[in-house]
Amino acid sequence: MPRPSDFTLRLYRVLDQVGPTLAMVAVWILFAVLGRDSSFATWANTQTILLQTAVIGIAALGMTMIIISGGIDLSAGSMIARPRASASPGYAAW
Repeated sequence: MPRPSDFTLRLYRVLDQVGPTLAMVAVWILFAVLGRDSSFATWANTQTILLQTAVIGIAALGMTMIIISGGIDLSAGSMIARPRASASPGYAAW
């Protein structure tokens, strides 16, 4: 099997680091272009997306530390989902 070129290895490293961010930006652009109204491509909606992504990202970092330390604890997902589900009717009324 041929060895990958230096360019390919550098590309893999860069995509490994910034790939998730690029994917999120690509999805945002896709929905902004395909949306029939202009309500998606607003600052308020982008801010909401970033805030919701931050919650999941912080939970993922915490779970990564738990898994690395050798303790596999699946209750963290339910501890994040329960308060968010309980608060959703309040958000809808607000």
